[in-house]
Amino acid sequence: MEIKLSSPDSPPLAVIAAAEIAGIPLSPDSSLPAGSPPTFVFSNGLELHGTKVLLSYVGRTASICNFYGLDALESC
Repeated sequence: MEIKLSSPDSPPLAVIAAAEIAGIPLSPDSSLPAGSPPTFVFSNGLELHGTKVLLSYVGRTASICNFYGLDALESC
């Protein structure tokens, strides 16, 4: 599934780095207005908003063992 990372002119580097480590390809799009939260836009039209939410998604979908943590405390 293709994921477009929409953000204002300064993309969330933590999300980009985590996705790169996790092997999740992102298509950058800097068309959001200033002050907008970064957004994943999926090919099926679904959207996720905010850096913490995007990092959680990357962590949960990564194929790397324990990338997100072993339990709820480690994943915070």
